Amino acid sequence: MAAVFLVAVIGYVIFLFQGLPPLEKLENPDTAIATEVRSRDGAVLDKYFTENRTWVPYDEISPHV
Repeated sequence: MAAVFLVAVIGYVIFLFQGLPPLEKLENPDTAIATEVRSRDGAVLDKYFTENRTWVPYDEISPHV
């Protein structure tokens, strides 16, 4: 009886972990941040993007999101 329970628990854990992304994907996520073209003095001339994303620190995110 205990062996059947153990096999069921192991099977359930394996089932749960099948949908998880690989560790490398979690450590280095694909962020579609816009590329900025700047002049010599640092002014932004243009942006290239497919998704206009910008990096925002966690403490600047609204609590209503």
